[in-house]
Amino acid sequence: MGLMDKIKSAMRTWLDIEPGTDKGAITIEQPLSFDAHVLRNRIWYRGDPSEIESFFRQTATDSVGLSRFWASTPDLPIRKIHLDIPTQMVDRLAGIVAGDFEGFDINDKQVLADWQSIADDNHWADLANDSIAEALATGDGAYKFSVDPELSKLPIIEFYGADRVTPVIRRGRLQELIFHSLYSDKNRKFRLDEHYGVGYIRSKLYQVTASKDIEVELTSIPDTAGLAPEVTFAGNIMLAVYVKFFDSPVWTGRGASILATKSEAIDALDEVVSEWWDDYRKGRVKQFLPENM
Repeated sequence: MGLMDKIKSAMRTWLDIEPGTDKGAITIEQPLSFDAHVLRNRIWYRGDPSEIESFFRQTATDSVGLSRFWASTPDLPIRKIHLDIPTQMVDRLAGIVAGDFEGFDINDKQVLADWQSIADDNHWADLANDSIAEALATGDGAYKFSVDPELSKLPIIEFYGADRVTPVIRRGRLQELIFHSLYSDKNRKFRLDEHYGVGYIRSKLYQVTASKDIEVELTSIPDTAGLAPEVTFAGNIMLAVYVKFFDSPVWTGRGASILATKSEAIDALDEVVSEWWDDYRKGRVKQFLPENM
């Protein structure tokens, strides 16, 4: 091939690539809010097929959601089977971590004795296992320390999952933890927000309505009548401990559930097993066909 032929061949294979144009901002709508996201993971962990189907049918708004197995309505009846793999996965991991826990390293003998009494009173072994499972399933959570003389003379330890606690983070640093508790009184719904910060606990009560939440006095319902609006204490401590194993790629500062990225795989696995079982049941029963077939 001569020089001219090579030039002609190069011209024919020349690619004229136009640069892409900026068409402005791209809008992506998230299908689930944070609370709905946590609820989905909790329902996977609970493992009740009726709850799973009810949730996905109510939250399916786009083509992806409507195409999921648990959101679909088959033309022919089919038994929808859910494998309890999410439950087993979370419980086994929580059991391994809690089982390997060897206790806190406390040098002061008096403090160690006090903690042992608090741990025994709060059934710490069971609480630790349950709290780890809760944080793995919902994404994060927090331990809350409180005092109730009517129940115990010792401090009470409770664990709140991701849907019941909100961390307040400023510039990557935890400022306070807000614990949410729901109450009902005379067909009215209320939400108690307890702000746990360094050296203080502030309590606020809101009446939950369809339009907005209205702050009311703590004495509005019997369950919160004995709470003080604010309690302060000495020491640079917060009577709460935030628990997070993985960082959420969607909600900054929040934790990620171990089930968050496995929802599609779990849905697909349930579909395969359900269809396989349906075919198995059909093959087990004798089929009556017309003579001409």
